[in-house]
Amino acid sequence: MELKRLVISGFKSFVDRTELSLGTGVTALVGPNGCGKTNVAEAIRWALGEQNARILRGERMEDLIFNGTRERPPVGMAEVTLTFTNEQGLLPIDFEEVEISRRLYRSGESEYLINRSPCRLRDVTDLIVGTGAGPHAYAIFEQRMVEALLSSDPAQRRAMFEQAAGIAKYHAQKHLTLRKLKTTQQDLHRVEDLVAEVEKLVRSLSRQAKAAARYGGRKEELRKLVMERYRRRHHDVIAAARALEGELSEAQARRDERMQWIAARTDELVAWKEHHDVIVQRRTQAQDRAAVLTSAMQRAEEQLLVLRERQLACDERRERSTEATARLRRRLAEVKNEARSLDRESKAVRERRTAGATHLRDLSSELSVVESQLAGRRALASRMKTQLGELLKRESERRAELSEVAAKTDAAAAQREFLAAEVSRLADEVSGTATRVSDVREELRQEREKADDVAARSERLRRTREELQAQLERVNGEREAVSRELSARKAELETQERARQQHEGMGRGVHAVLVSPLAGDALIGVLADMIKVPAEFERAIEGALAHRLQYVVARARGEIRDAVRYLRKHGRGRASFVTLGAENGDRPRELPPELASEGGVVGLARDLVECEESLRGLIASVLRDVVVVKDFDLAWQLADRYAEWSFVTLKGDLIERGGIVTGGSTVEPDLVARRRRGEELRTRVEALAAGVTALEREGADLRRRLEENDREIEGHENGVRLYSLKLAELEQRIAGLAERERQLRDKQRVVQGELGGVTARSEELLAEKGRLDEIVRRLGEDLAALERDAAAEDVRVRGLAERRTQLSQGIDECNIRVIRFDGQLERLVAGVERANKAAAEIIGELGQVEKDGAEALESTEQLNELIGETRSEVSRLKGEQTEAGQAVERLDEEARDWSRKIEQGRAELEEARQALTEATEHAHRLRMQALEREMERKSLEERVRDEHGDVALADLEPLPELSGEELGNQIETLTRLIGRMEPVNMLAVEEHRRERERLDHLVIQRADLVEARKTLGETVRKLDRTARTQFLETFDAVQQNFRSIFERLFEGGYADIRIEEGVDPLEAHIEIVARPRGKRLSRIELLSGGERALVAIGLLFAFYLVKPSPFCLLDEIDAPLDDMNIGRFTALVKELSERTQFAIITHNKRTMEIADCLYGITMQEPGVSKVVSVRFGGDGNGGEPE
Repeated sequence: MELKRLVISGFKSFVDRTELSLGTGVTALVGPNGCGKTNVAEAIRWALGEQNARILRGERMEDLIFNGTRERPPVGMAEVTLTFTNEQGLLPIDFEEVEISRRLYRSGESEYLINRSPCRLRDVTDLIVGTGAGPHAYAIFEQRMVEALLSSDPAQRRAMFEQAAGIAKYHAQKHLTLRKLKTTQQDLHRVEDLVAEVEKLVRSLSRQAKAAARYGGRKEELRKLVMERYRRRHHDVIAAARALEGELSEAQARRDERMQWIAARTDELVAWKEHHDVIVQRRTQAQDRAAVLTSAMQRAEEQLLVLRERQLACDERRERSTEATARLRRRLAEVKNEARSLDRESKAVRERRTAGATHLRDLSSELSVVESQLAGRRALASRMKTQLGELLKRESERRAELSEVAAKTDAAAAQREFLAAEVSRLADEVSGTATRVSDVREELRQEREKADDVAARSERLRRTREELQAQLERVNGEREAVSRELSARKAELETQERARQQHEGMGRGVHAVLVSPLAGDALIGVLADMIKVPAEFERAIEGALAHRLQYVVARARGEIRDAVRYLRKHGRGRASFVTLGAENGDRPRELPPELASEGGVVGLARDLVECEESLRGLIASVLRDVVVVKDFDLAWQLADRYAEWSFVTLKGDLIERGGIVTGGSTVEPDLVARRRRGEELRTRVEALAAGVTALEREGADLRRRLEENDREIEGHENGVRLYSLKLAELEQRIAGLAERERQLRDKQRVVQGELGGVTARSEELLAEKGRLDEIVRRLGEDLAALERDAAAEDVRVRGLAERRTQLSQGIDECNIRVIRFDGQLERLVAGVERANKAAAEIIGELGQVEKDGAEALESTEQLNELIGETRSEVSRLKGEQTEAGQAVERLDEEARDWSRKIEQGRAELEEARQALTEATEHAHRLRMQALEREMERKSLEERVRDEHGDVALADLEPLPELSGEELGNQIETLTRLIGRMEPVNMLAVEEHRRERERLDHLVIQRADLVEARKTLGETVRKLDRTARTQFLETFDAVQQNFRSIFERLFEGGYADIRIEEGVDPLEAHIEIVARPRGKRLSRIELLSGGERALVAIGLLFAFYLVKPSPFCLLDEIDAPLDDMNIGRFTALVKELSERTQFAIITHNKRTMEIADCLYGITMQEPGVSKVVSVRFGGDGNGGEPE
């Protein structure tokens, strides 16, 4: 695996796409300081995933993008691509060449690509992990890393050892496993909490399911009773419907009879109506005939009147014709006289016109002379008016200038007043703005105090939250401790209960009897399980009773016989039996006073035993003469003095009255103490369960308070943010007001300057106004003189004009008279012509009038004949009209008779229809009642179907033993009972099943999590073992290599690498020891700079000898070396270059000599790095630039 190619674009000073091809051997990058050589190393480090911008000499990642120069604009993206060869398959990817690219956009977005396919940073890290390459691997070694490697901080040295050992992946796997372990532990806690909650819920749901079952039973009983009530109602409804059907049939029969009668009578009425209509029709025809005759008679009479009027009109025409003839003859004579008169008048008018034309010619000659004189005068007056106009124009111009100056003066005065007012206003506004700035600053101070107060409250709430969190953690810890103890005590109690139930510690025969079919009511149990003894006396009573503790207590002697036969038959051993209430018949003795008064005597053993009353005699019998004392010495002494008593010590040593002594080591309480321990454990378990519940409640309360506190904190933090926004807004307002105040002051100065300029301008305008006033006055005097001369000339012109007007009027009057004479003459000639024409017309009209008179006489004779014929027709029509009227009256009487008969029939038919309507309504009511019964039946069936499903009410078995009242009472009683039981969770059975399944699943999940926790813990231990082994192997190899390389670089001396003893190698400190030849230095910090660099180089090469990196980039680490050490360094690099690819950034010429390829980094353009490469031949003595 080698780094084949490096492509940089937009990264720092490499703005243009720059490609560096790295071959085998040594590649040197040279160039002056500041040209961008280190940017190449940083580009490689960045492309391999470096996330710290400061390591890349930047504040932010965006600083890595080319930011532009004076000549070039910034670019929007930086990209670096590394191409590795993968022929040996060191990289876990099936490609012979692998490209790793990283892009960064100025917007902050970043991309990673492997072979041009987008990927994650994690993918890049996983690809190169274990190869020795990486952003923090020793593949890239800079000068500053020399100090870091040799510093007192061991982290850098350990990182290099771990990279060489290849255990970084184990650290990553361990970190991931520990996170999983922590998550698993948290999940386990949550599952355990869920198990507890679900167990509680399952118990609650179990009770609810039982209640639901009881509730369902009563609901079913209620359903049966309700269904019986529905069945009875259904039966009643059907019976009522059937009765209504019979009544409905009878009502429909009666209705049908009435309908038949109505139909017959209706047919009769139709026939009567048709006969009546025939009579009415005949009467109508007779009336129409009479009307026609009347109309004809009226027309004849009207025609008679018209003929008489035409006769009168003809008479009038004859009279008018006679009168018109006389009148026209008189008019003809008058017109002829008028024509002769007009002819004489026209001759006189011609003479007067001739005289008027002569006078008109004389006046026209005089008018020509006057007009010639008037034109001369008017020319002179015109010239004078022109001069006057010029003077007026000049005066007007000066007056306009004067007005303009006056207006400017007034405007300047107004502007001066406005500017003075503006200066005053600006001063007031500046003062107001300053006041507002002060007010806002005060408001800012108050709001800042409020914000500080809210922040303080928020801080107090945070402290309260920490306290609550601590309390919650304490409570959770206590709950976990109590839960663990509760689990332990439960397990112990279960063990003890199991031991008691299985009769552990009992003899073989006792155990066989107690587990036999005889156990139970016949054999109650063993004596040890039936007595109770205070804890301090348990050993004493157990010592006193000894084997009697295993007595099997039976209710009767016959049962003892059966038990003995059972043991003998089955060969199960032996046992001792005693009946309940058995005693030996001897009366128990009381303790003698002298013995009771002995020091150390506790009392009679039988008095220290608690048991049921039925066992009291048995206990008194077996312990009748046993006395409990404190110790064995006292018992020994008392046994000598009181031989009739037996003595037992508190430790269980027994001296019987016959002299038998039983004792020795301490008797461990077992059979007697087992019951007490069981009760104590049961009490302790209950107390611990109550404690867990109380702690859970306290934890829930603390969590609730913590949530409330968090909500308050969030509210206060929101308040702090709001106050911050408000403070920023107020500060912005203050800045705005301050800026406004500055602007107002600037404007005030500008306005004051303008006010001074306006004042000066006003003075200049006043001076100009005085000058113009003088010019206007002189022009006024010249204008007045010229106006006087022009006025005199106007008087002379007006005189001539008046004479011309007089002459013109005279001419006009003469013209008018001539024209009037011409008009009179024309009118008179026209009058003569009209008179002649009128005479001709009168003669024609006279002939026509005479003709009309003759025609009127003829028409009168014809009309007299027509009038006679019309009178005869009127007489005939009157006779026919009388006959038609008599026929109408006769038919009218007959129609009235038939109408009365029809009305009577209609009345009878109406009565029948009314009865039919009532019958129909009755049938309708019956039908509606039947329909209501049917609807009630359907509603009842639908209600039953909705409430109880598809149930046929008719098929239900009746309950005849219940009356209706009893049925209602039982339904009411059950309803009340069910109501008192509600609310009932009817889903409890299903919920109980579901939660039970959930509980089983959680239990399985808890077991899985416990197993997972165990597996993850084993995985962590396995990773630690593997990493520790690899680390120690690598450490030993690097130690040996470092020693040999140090001796070679320093030509002797002593060097070593030591690991801290007594500490886990994965966490131990690593110390470097280096003593050059001839020096006794106690600390590596005392070495010179060159020596320190040489030590670091030796350690670096020691790593390469153990685990070579695919490439090695050395950034000016040869700078501190002198020529002799440079020689040793270059020789070592040349030797190692056979197995590792080297790229060296250097300024040293001797280092450049060993390079197979030389890249020159320059800045021909300021701020932009360029690359020039030179590849040398095989002898290394020369090469050509590429």
